[in-house]
Amino acid sequence: RDIVIAFIDGKVYNYHFNSGNLIQTLLTDAGQTTGVSFDSTGQEMTVNFPISNKISIYKKSGTIFSQIKTFSLEQPIIYPVTYGDGGILYGVNKENKLVAINKNTGIMVAGFPASLKKNAADSPVCADVDGANAGKEVVVPFYFGGGAVYDSQGTFLSNNLEGKLIYSDHGLAADESRGGIYSNYKDIGGSVFNQNNKTSVS
Repeated sequence: RDIVIAFIDGKVYNYHFNSGNLIQTLLTDAGQTTGVSFDSTGQEMTVNFPISNKISIYKKSGTIFSQIKTFSLEQPIIYPVTYGDGGILYGVNKENKLVAINKNTGIMVAGFPASLKKNAADSPVCADVDGANAGKEVVVPFYFGGGAVYDSQGTFLSNNLEGKLIYSDHGLAADESRGGIYSNYKDIGGSVFNQNNKTSVS
């Protein structure tokens, strides 16, 4: 797999090993700090701008990503967006609200933005963490532990993750094989939470 790194000056590079050599390729130069996300195929890239009210979408052709859309937003999205089902991009804006944007139209999904009870620490994660509801939920991690769960219509479902996601710089990712989420704790390993918010691996 390739590695993509977004630098603070706005340059986004792709790194690829080829015959033992690390090849560096400039994907885009936004001229300002960005957040970068990819869809599940790796063929689409979304760039958000923590200090600008916009997002840009790029498509890959060969080895080149070309910008195909730019949408204006009411507030900047401060962390990299998360691809959800149905062409929806989830993020946290400057006002600490969970937003959901249709990537084809740039329109905010009905029910959003949703207010967060604590400060978000990172990008949302889409995962099936609630066996009582069909489809994936949106999980937002908080600083100093905990997190909140919302459905795809922006309805608050639960804060049962309170205290389970610890430390402000943890990693949080969907655990597709178990249908839950994986939380990476700094220096002390990690845990996987299943659909009933119970620790299944630690």
